[in-house]
Amino acid sequence: MVRPFLDYYRANSISPVNQDLSDLTRHLERRESLYLALGIVPMLVADRSVIEFGPGSGHNAVYTSSLRPRRYVLVDGNPSGLRAARVLLDQFSPDRQACVLVDSLIESFDSTERFDLVLCEGTIPGQMDPAAFSRKVGTYAGEGGILVVTTQDSASCLAELLRRVVAAQIVPRSKPVPEQLARLVPFFSAHTATIPGMSRPVEDWVLDNIIQPYVGNMFSIVQAIEALGRDGFRVYNTSPRFFSIWRWYKRLIGPERDIGPVVRSEYYSNVVNLMDYRLDGTASHETALGERVSSLCEAFYTTLKQTEAQETSYVPLFEQLSEIASAIRPASAMTATSIEEALAICRRAQEGLELPTTPAFTSFFGHGQQYMSFVRSTTAGSN
Repeated sequence: MVRPFLDYYRANSISPVNQDLSDLTRHLERRESLYLALGIVPMLVADRSVIEFGPGSGHNAVYTSSLRPRRYVLVDGNPSGLRAARVLLDQFSPDRQACVLVDSLIESFDSTERFDLVLCEGTIPGQMDPAAFSRKVGTYAGEGGILVVTTQDSASCLAELLRRVVAAQIVPRSKPVPEQLARLVPFFSAHTATIPGMSRPVEDWVLDNIIQPYVGNMFSIVQAIEALGRDGFRVYNTSPRFFSIWRWYKRLIGPERDIGPVVRSEYYSNVVNLMDYRLDGTASHETALGERVSSLCEAFYTTLKQTEAQETSYVPLFEQLSEIASAIRPASAMTATSIEEALAICRRAQEGLELPTTPAFTSFFGHGQQYMSFVRSTTAGSN
């Protein structure tokens, strides 16, 4: 059975998750801003125990290590990533003795130790059974501990999925990885250049988001709440934060302490906002539209995986994308136009014609990956 991420990374001896550290201060500020958005202030990490699953090349671990945790365990099964992480921690960690790198598949890792903070970034969406994977990771959070995971659904990452369709019209997926990379990096460089704060090399972005085979399943915000709620985890914060809680704190007792239902409802009212970061949260809509768009995007993702795996015609995908564009146009004409421009590229490429200018599509990116922090209930405070 194909193992998502790992088999592709190992086969190509890559860890395509690097970050720009040329300005270390900016990198640390980016990570601090993320942690603060999730409710994790530096003193919650200092002198605490931390475990990170899937740290990749260790660029993000540089910040976590700078907060001086008492113990910091990093678990990854990709040799290329572990080698790079070891180099970075040797160079930047203020307490290298506290950092322990473990060469292990995440699903095979086993320990009786429980941690104050558990991190799993960019790893759960795309697994064959993301819910079970998230619960496995969550077992290592102690009572009252914080769990941070990333979620992703086929609507929030539609911009990337759409680019996979476009890429396949420019260079067949059957071509060797270096040839695909050589053709696609120049094309998509103009796209990633439109993202303020982009800190990832274009080559890594193409390798990870466009060329990598997609075999697993998405893991949405709603699915994360449902999966982790079964093990006593309550939503703490999200980034981006798309919900508000107006309950008086004295009402937050018993079952009402769980804000998951509110987050779930707000999620479906913001599907289009999560689909297109340019909207800055201005395209909230009825939950029914969010549910419909989510369903259409999930069907598109299923067809896309089948098309890529079986190397069949992309035409049915064009039809599905047109339906998605029509559905979201009342909420965001700009987003709908972006999809239509991408379809114009596909059709021109299939006919061997010059590709059109696509200003809306070029700058179309979503909140592809969301961050969620959860708190594990203590026995005394469980519902």
